[in-house]
Amino acid sequence: MPPLYSFAVLTVSDTSASSGPSTDTSGPHIRRTLESHPSDSFRCSVHAIVPDDEGEIRGKVEEWIDEMGVDLVVTTGGTGFGVRDTTPEAIQPLITRPTPALTHALTAHSLSKTPLAALSRSISGIRTRGGKGGSGSGSGSLIVTLPGSKKAVSECLEVLLENGVLLHALELCTGKGSGKETHRQLQGGQHDRHAHAHAHAHGTETDTGGARSHHHHHHHGGGGHHPPRPRTTQAQRDAAASRFLTPHDASSPHSLALRARQSPYPIIELDDALRLIATQAPEASAVVELPVNPELVGHIIAEDVRAPSDLPPAATSNVDGYAVRAGETGEEEYEVVIPGRTKQLAHGSQVCRVNTGQALPAGTDSVVMVEDTTLISTHELEDGRVEESRVQVLAQVDKGENVRAAGSDVKQDQVVLRANTPITSLGGEVGTLAFLGLQKVKVWKKPRVAVLSTGEELRDIHAQSSKMEGSSSANASGWSHSSYDTNRPSLLTSLNALGYPTLDLGIVRDDPPSALLEAMRRGLAEADVLITTGGTSMGESDWIKPLLERSEGLLAQGEGEQGRAQVHFGRVSMKPGKPTTFATIAGGEGRRKKVIFALPGNPASALVCFYVFVLPALRKMAGLVPREHEAQGVQEEGKGQQVPNPWSLPMVRVRLAHEFACDGSRPEFHRVHIAAASEQRGGSALLPSAAESGSSLSLPVLTATSTGKQRSSGMHSMSGANGFVFVPSTKQLAGAGMGEGVKKLEKGTEMWGMLLGGLEI
Repeated sequence: MPPLYSFAVLTVSDTSASSGPSTDTSGPHIRRTLESHPSDSFRCSVHAIVPDDEGEIRGKVEEWIDEMGVDLVVTTGGTGFGVRDTTPEAIQPLITRPTPALTHALTAHSLSKTPLAALSRSISGIRTRGGKGGSGSGSGSLIVTLPGSKKAVSECLEVLLENGVLLHALELCTGKGSGKETHRQLQGGQHDRHAHAHAHAHGTETDTGGARSHHHHHHHGGGGHHPPRPRTTQAQRDAAASRFLTPHDASSPHSLALRARQSPYPIIELDDALRLIATQAPEASAVVELPVNPELVGHIIAEDVRAPSDLPPAATSNVDGYAVRAGETGEEEYEVVIPGRTKQLAHGSQVCRVNTGQALPAGTDSVVMVEDTTLISTHELEDGRVEESRVQVLAQVDKGENVRAAGSDVKQDQVVLRANTPITSLGGEVGTLAFLGLQKVKVWKKPRVAVLSTGEELRDIHAQSSKMEGSSSANASGWSHSSYDTNRPSLLTSLNALGYPTLDLGIVRDDPPSALLEAMRRGLAEADVLITTGGTSMGESDWIKPLLERSEGLLAQGEGEQGRAQVHFGRVSMKPGKPTTFATIAGGEGRRKKVIFALPGNPASALVCFYVFVLPALRKMAGLVPREHEAQGVQEEGKGQQVPNPWSLPMVRVRLAHEFACDGSRPEFHRVHIAAASEQRGGSALLPSAAESGSSLSLPVLTATSTGKQRSSGMHSMSGANGFVFVPSTKQLAGAGMGEGVKKLEKGTEMWGMLLGGLEI
């Protein structure tokens, strides 16, 4: 495995230090860029913001290196010609071994972008560790000072990360690696680099994760992940398998020895799998009436919502002011009548004070704004408060001015919210229901989802370790080890955040399979959807698929074929998630069809497959109605460019922030962070003045940055991800006419991205 390097980021800025971290864009950008590097070699230990003070800058860096022992310190800001720019002066005394060539490389690259780079005074160097954080005699930490501009920081990071320069520097100065392998690769020439990228572009069909899938810098040091690959040919495996006819049968004493060595399930294309889910998942059928409150979020309105009365019910004021009779009120003095003490004006020399939204007294038809009056006199009330007596009206108003007429917002029986409207977390729909005065609303009932994890090796994070370790003879003998159950907590978190009711079935042991069968029966009896993770591949205790197909009475009330699941697919050509299984059980008369998703056991695979496969089914079952042209794609399968599953999460065009490698045979859902960046462009027809003046516009562009190593066993690849980028296989690229030799997507390529959450602006 390659060494892991700790780094710290110091933002030097008077503005950010006083205004808070929201104004700091360069510091978080450095952290994201390094932590998402495909080598998975960088971990941020600390990130701080200090003002442009020489002592504070030096003190922080000295503390991080000498006491915390970080391997790399990157500062941003304070390197210019300004009076307060003192970062180089603060850092210079800390450097024991200058690195002028590295500084020159950064400056030269920046000068190729803009001549203003000549105004940067950035420095770099190594500080020999003298504190308790040192990792050995003579070991050092690298310090690099970068400009404060996010654009300039990006340009400098390109230099540091290109061809493994930064990794090689850290190997040498920290002593964590020999540096020989990286040095050899750096000197290996273009042929070696192409061969290395080619080797990482191909995976195996097993769901053990992908190779490092972008930015193939040469810093793996022999520790890169190579997916397992069978050494026999398909013909050899078919010939050997023909001697064994026994399926993987839970009731057979010979089931382990004679279990199938090849999966009986054909691999289907991703689009076909999505279409099967779209057609086989049942539609919403039950309507419930729920109170109007924030818990409505995520529900779909089941029938048109009509206004029970006119709104406003009577004429009301649009402003704070004085209700008057327009035809009788001129620019004169008037007696002020207090609201609540009169229902109408007694004579034309009176005006009634009103607030915004307050009903007008009878006999008035317009409102004079407070700004159009002057106070003439006041009087004191019994409680000591001073009240207006007379005001001067300074402007004539027309009839109906500053007034909301009765029913001008909503008429009685008017449809305000249409059936099938989603209730979002933005507040508009719940606010509208409250605006109408409704206490309850009819919505489609959401499906309940049962979740279980399978595996002898799994351990609940909240269980006592001693108890768990004693539950398995394998663990007790030291033959194997326990793994924390990751899938169930992550899936339940996602489901709860989306508002779906859940049933936690816990961890279910593989042996005996009867325990797993009983847990599945409970889940199907008490929920509409069952999600299992693990037990879907070719292991000795992978019982999920055999139990689905061969166990009668999965439904408590089912008999014979009625209680047996129909497996619609058992393998999908995608990465990660190849062993994903989708099945349904006919509910029979008066009972709803049950849906089962058996997801892979690898944590990242399970969560990716939840968003790609499970969530579209849940959205359909919850009553979501897709747009008409998308729904037509399911009904008219095969006609033109159709959407495989209109209930899938929305796809957006994203620009790749770096290279993404392609798998040889399977498309990949690459975990990414999607952010909105600004791009300067010329004038737009939408803004003629800008176009005429020749000024530029800052337009948003969505960019996608990998979360790092994409191995399916590494749940941390989902941390920080708010989307997936759909990376086609090399086979798909060749079929699309892009050539046989295309192994990667270049930086700047526009691809489809699936949004899972909000965008960072």
